[in-house]
Amino acid sequence: ISSYYLPRWKIFFSDQSLLLKGKNPHLFDYDAFEEAWTKQKDQFPTEPSGNTLSIAQEIINSLKK
Repeated sequence: ISSYYLPRWKIFFSDQSLLLKGKNPHLFDYDAFEEAWTKQKDQFPTEPSGNTLSIAQEIINSLKK
């Protein structure tokens, strides 16, 4: 998630902020980003880490507020 979605969301929100300020957003090539990401050789975990039930409960509780 951190190497794929996080950078994309940061760019998206940065561009939205620029639009709200009346400025032109960056022309980000999402296709090129995605293709480059697919060619990376990074290792990702295949098993969850931490207490997933506890983390899920924390998220649920935070959304109830």
